Amino acid sequence: MSIRRFIFCKIVLTNMFVCVTLAASLSAFAIDCGDVITTSEVLDRNLVCNVSPALSVEGPSGSLNLDGFSVVCDGTSRGISLDGVAAFLTGGDLMNGAVRDCGLGINAGENGFHTIQGVIVSGSSSAGIALRSEGNTLALSTVQTSDIGVYVFDPNNTIILNEMESNSVGVLLDAGDSLISQNNVNNNTGWGVIIQRSDGSTISQNSVINNGGTDSASAGILMDLFGQQGNFILGNTVTGNQNFDLLDLNINACDGSNVWVGNVFSISEPSCLD
Repeated sequence: MSIRRFIFCKIVLTNMFVCVTLAASLSAFAIDCGDVITTSEVLDRNLVCNVSPALSVEGPSGSLNLDGFSVVCDGTSRGISLDGVAAFLTGGDLMNGAVRDCGLGINAGENGFHTIQGVIVSGSSSAGIALRSEGNTLALSTVQTSDIGVYVFDPNNTIILNEMESNSVGVLLDAGDSLISQNNVNNNTGWGVIIQRSDGSTISQNSVINNGGTDSASAGILMDLFGQQGNFILGNTVTGNQNFDLLDLNINACDGSNVWVGNVFSISEPSCLD
C-alpha cells in the first residue's frame, strides 16, 4: 500500500522542530484484504477476508500495526504473510491486535529476520505462527486454540515471552540453533514443546504446565527420536503434564548428547534427565 506523506515543520523558540505529518491517499488510509504493505501502516478497522494471504507485509520497508483490530479469515488458508526481509508486525500499544480463524495465522517466510510482537493468534487449523525462515523474533504474543501453536521450520529463531495455550501442541521445533525462553506453554492438549530435527537449540526458563492427552508419549517437553545433539533444556518449570514432564525417546538420552539441567519436574523418562 502506497500512501503519500506531507511533512510540515516549524522552528520554535527552543530551536526544536515541530513536525506535523499529514497522510493522504485516495483510499482514505484504508487497508483492504489482499493488500501488499510496503510502507509503515496502521490498521483502522477489523477485516474479514476471503483471499489468501489476507495481508502481506513486505520488508524491509513494510510494517503493520494492527492497533487492536483483528484480521479474520473467511475460508482462507493464510492470514498475514511476512515477506522480503525484516518485515515488522505488531498488535499495537495494548498488544491486542488479533489474527483469527485461519488455516495458518502468520507466516514468516522468504528472507527472514522478521519481527512479530504483541499479536493474539487463535483458531488456526494448522499452525498459529510458522517461522519458515531464519533470524525471526516472536515476542510478547499469544497463540491459542490452534493445532500447532508455533511451528519452527528454519534455524536461528528466537521465541521469547509468549503465551502458547490450549493448542494441540504449544511449540514444535523442527530446526536448530534457536532460542525458546521465558514462555508460558500451558494447557495444550497433546504436548507442550516437541523437539524434532533440532541441534544446538536452547529451551530455557519456560513454564510448561498441564499439557498432555491420550498419546502414550504425551509430555511437557518431548525430545523426539531424531538423534539430536547439542540442545540445552535448562531451568524450565515442567509440572502437571500427562504421562511425563520430560521425555527423551533417543536410545542415547543419557550420554550427554543433549543437556537437561536445572528443570523443575516430577516425572522424567529416562530418569537421568534433570
